[in-house]
Amino acid sequence: MRQAGIRIMSAIFDIQPAVQALIQGTDVVKSRGLPPGTNRFDAGDSNGIFEGTVPAGATLSGEESLLVDGNAVGTAGSACSLHATRSLLVTGDMRHARVSAGSLHVAGNVRNAQIQVSGKVVVGGDMRRSHLMLGAFEASKRRIDEHRHDISRMQEQRAGLDRSINQDEKRLDRSCKATRVPLNFNVSRIVIQEQQRIRVNLSTVYSSIGDKPPDKLKKALDVFFTKGIIGFLAKTNRKYIAGNPAREKVFMQLLKALRGLVLQVFERDQIIARIQQHQTQIDLLIDALQNQHPELHVGGDLGPENRIEFVCPSVMRREATDIDVNHQTASLVVKQGSQPDILRLELRDFRGDIAATDVPASELSGVVFRVEEGEIHWAPHD
Repeated sequence: MRQAGIRIMSAIFDIQPAVQALIQGTDVVKSRGLPPGTNRFDAGDSNGIFEGTVPAGATLSGEESLLVDGNAVGTAGSACSLHATRSLLVTGDMRHARVSAGSLHVAGNVRNAQIQVSGKVVVGGDMRRSHLMLGAFEASKRRIDEHRHDISRMQEQRAGLDRSINQDEKRLDRSCKATRVPLNFNVSRIVIQEQQRIRVNLSTVYSSIGDKPPDKLKKALDVFFTKGIIGFLAKTNRKYIAGNPAREKVFMQLLKALRGLVLQVFERDQIIARIQQHQTQIDLLIDALQNQHPELHVGGDLGPENRIEFVCPSVMRREATDIDVNHQTASLVVKQGSQPDILRLELRDFRGDIAATDVPASELSGVVFRVEEGEIHWAPHD
């Protein structure tokens, strides 16, 4: 359905603010054309800027945003490929290209393109003979599945550590009580000797050390154990070890066992933290899926031989990692009508109902497409 109104070109087609924001960023990898002998540019975890024309057969990719400051021009037999996890910006035209991105903004014309995005597509010029899928969720679903797999693997690791820690807690307690003079291995709230076991709780240690990467945190924990825990326990149990080399040897063996227990608890804590990080990423991905509102903005003419699909994913979550992602699809196929200035539209809504209508070609110039109540609607830009 097209709403009546006078079209005034929207500021949404101005690509320069997004271009400048990316250029002025601090974490940027740049390439002026492709180096000799290669047809690939990968920005990795940084934002990427490619200056010049992307040639046929070339691949540009990045885990963040990508800017093509020029054209992306493949051929019928050798398309160029552009992949950006976040936004993809093209300041020129795009022809014979395969695209996957979070969002896409092409300042010029689009021809013969295969485009999959999860969010918004903005085409400043005309669009011809292209296939667009908006609301694509396969990349998000794949990342959710990867996080679920990692969580499952880490939960198995944690279960193994839980069993080992449980055994070592009891074994160390028995060893401390088996000496002629029972040893006291209590260290404030860090090492607790109770209920026939010696438990280790490192939360106060982490608080005192502060937020550090795991490798530096482990080094700080080693220093704390050597200077803090060993010194404290040696002082607490000095009557047992004073002047008796044999008892001192036993005491050192027990300290070695305690250090092993501490390291196991540290490893388990790191696994628990990583599981929580993966669960947080799943939550963010699900939230993004449930709040996708894809739109297609065309500043020029939407010509015949275009196919536009809007995908609406739905997420069912029964448990933390028991997740199903399904979807509904509405589509619009643009064909040449019975007259040169008429276009025939074939529409399918979420229910699968199909309708066809003829509209003047002028009504598909400078418009925005979106899904409302399971149907594709279009309107002129305000």
